[in-house]
Amino acid sequence: MSEVEAANLWPFFLSFITDCKMHFFAFMGALALYVMNRLNNRQPFSLLKAMNYDVSNTGKPRVVFADMCLSSVLGAVIIVPMTTPSTINQAIVAGLGLTGILSAYSKSNDGEEK
Repeated sequence: MSEVEAANLWPFFLSFITDCKMHFFAFMGALALYVMNRLNNRQPFSLLKAMNYDVSNTGKPRVVFADMCLSSVLGAVIIVPMTTPSTINQAIVAGLGLTGILSAYSKSNDGEEK
């Protein structure tokens, strides 16, 4: 790749980073609420649980961490185009809101309804 071609890619790279910034902060908001739900012994919205993986308190830590990341990434990819946040605060709240809405009627990890 020549220097001219690399220079032409730079504006594309910058616009890509700018577009992904809102997805990153929505991901962080979703991940924060996911972790808070787990710490309060609640089962948050879970992609891997829907696929019958064990993500309860007895699940393997690697599987639980992968579920946190995958569910939060999926949530960020879905919620950012729906809400089109223009600031970082709006993106974080969008991520928090999505996880909160999807986890509002969740069960506790020990199986009892709260």
